[in-house]
Amino acid sequence: MSLKLDSNNSISLLPLINNLRKNLRNKRFKKIYFSFIVIFLTGIFESLTLTLVGPFLTSISNQNLLYNNKFIIFIFNNYGFIFNNEIVLLCILLFCVSAFLAAIFRVYSLWLNTKLASIIASDLSCDAYRKTIYQEYLVHINRNSSETITAITTHVNYTHVFINSILQLLSSIVASAFIVITLLIVNWKIAILLSIFCGSIYLLIAFLTKPKLKRNSKLIASKSREQLKALQEGLGGIRDIILGNLQEDYLEKYKFAERPMRRYVANNYFMGGSPKYIIESFGIITIGLVSLFLIKNAEDRSFENIINLLGIFALAGQRLIPTLQQIYGNFALMKSNSASVRSLLDILDCEIPYYNFKNKFPKDTNFFWNNLILRGIKFRYPRNSYSTFSELNLEIKKGEKLGIVGTTGSGKTTLIDLMMGYLRPSSGNIFLDDIPLHQNNDRSQINNWQNQISYVPQKIYLKDDSIARNIAMVSSDEEINFNLLYDVCKKAQLSEFIDSLENKYNTYVGEDGVFLSGGQKQRIGIARALYRQSKVIFLDEATSALDIQTESKLIRELSKMTKDLTIIIIAHRLETLKFCSRIINLSVNKNLPILEKFDNVENL
Repeated sequence: MSLKLDSNNSISLLPLINNLRKNLRNKRFKKIYFSFIVIFLTGIFESLTLTLVGPFLTSISNQNLLYNNKFIIFIFNNYGFIFNNEIVLLCILLFCVSAFLAAIFRVYSLWLNTKLASIIASDLSCDAYRKTIYQEYLVHINRNSSETITAITTHVNYTHVFINSILQLLSSIVASAFIVITLLIVNWKIAILLSIFCGSIYLLIAFLTKPKLKRNSKLIASKSREQLKALQEGLGGIRDIILGNLQEDYLEKYKFAERPMRRYVANNYFMGGSPKYIIESFGIITIGLVSLFLIKNAEDRSFENIINLLGIFALAGQRLIPTLQQIYGNFALMKSNSASVRSLLDILDCEIPYYNFKNKFPKDTNFFWNNLILRGIKFRYPRNSYSTFSELNLEIKKGEKLGIVGTTGSGKTTLIDLMMGYLRPSSGNIFLDDIPLHQNNDRSQINNWQNQISYVPQKIYLKDDSIARNIAMVSSDEEINFNLLYDVCKKAQLSEFIDSLENKYNTYVGEDGVFLSGGQKQRIGIARALYRQSKVIFLDEATSALDIQTESKLIRELSKMTKDLTIIIIAHRLETLKFCSRIINLSVNKNLPILEKFDNVENL
């Protein structure tokens, strides 16, 4: 979904708001409509308070003038009241009650809008994460992770401000409209004069600051991405950074993004808030001019009438000037955060390739295959000018132990990614028996297949949790089958190590397994694969960090496993492949890998 850009490559607010509206969940619209009702009720009570200023001041200055007040006459004629000395108390009471209710509704509207903005922002953040995590694997490897993380976190925060600004802007516009309408009824000449005067100043300021706000908006979004990228790179490579004494270099890189970003944010806040003080000074001058106008042009030049009218406009100005400031300030915030909203919407507008992302795809016990067939496979990464594979054909039988070797860059990992359904061939197809793995946008076959397989890469993903929960890949111990856990740890040559730990299976591994060695991580990865009780296990240099003795024991355990278990293994050490019934060699010929088949290691 494209967004309309103006001549300065900045998003127009109305198309941006409309696109944002399309991404809202249906159940949030009831809350939005209710918020609108509260906003209008707030405006009504604001108007009523202004209407009652006259009777309130009149009751204090000259009670007799109340007999000429249309509002008071209406109340007494319709509700059976009799004019007496208690009218003063009634006027004071009505004014105070109205002012109190107006304040209550203003506070309630502010609370409601703030809460609504936070709920919507949370929805958008979760939806953006969903749209990201459910994308195809190829999308992830071609996307800069720092940009994605920035969009889901930082840009959502700015979008939160954007949404809150929309709601507050609407509230301010409605309040201003009710105030102006009330003033038009009281004295249309002064009302028009005030509206033109205040409106012109804000329009002039908005015209002068608009280009700066546009520029800062894009720079804030850009510097936010750079900031997070510098942070990720610095923390991700901390070992090499410490070794090379590069801390200051990475700190400077972070400062290069951080400091300008804060400066642009500060500039936007300044441009959004400074008009308030300009208008307030002109407001005092305006009250003086209104006083002069009333004295020179009032038909009844009584002091009481002038004071009452002036009191109405003074109170209106006291409410109108901050309200106009809120309109401008919220508009400025919307402009300054528009680039961040666009970045978030770029993710939200992506289609989820899964036909039903809520389906957990439980293992299909009836899912069965005899042969995994690759037929006429061609594949090229989007950013590469060359193909990784061209017309590759391969058949793997159920229960086979297949080894894969090849030179660096020959496409070994890519081949496994294709087999597992992570990557879609550029042409050709992969078959489970006679059923294509890729069937247009229907992912049911892929999900069924991926529920039957396990994958152990060279670098094992570990979360900052216990060993047990890292193997079972669950969030709580209640979900763990401990009998199965103990069995797979024994097969993965992990039991002895775990038993030596103080907290045994409850030992925390640290972020990315920082407290473990490379070999320990790999054994956890293998135990995780065995815990899934898969029909197929893919091992991609999964034993490279193990010592020869431990690897031999592990290989013996894998070779003893059921004949129905299919194992596909990439390895550089030929000793690792001795248990394989067949080995294929991917060698590069004319810039393309070709596949050679061998019955055993000795024939390589």
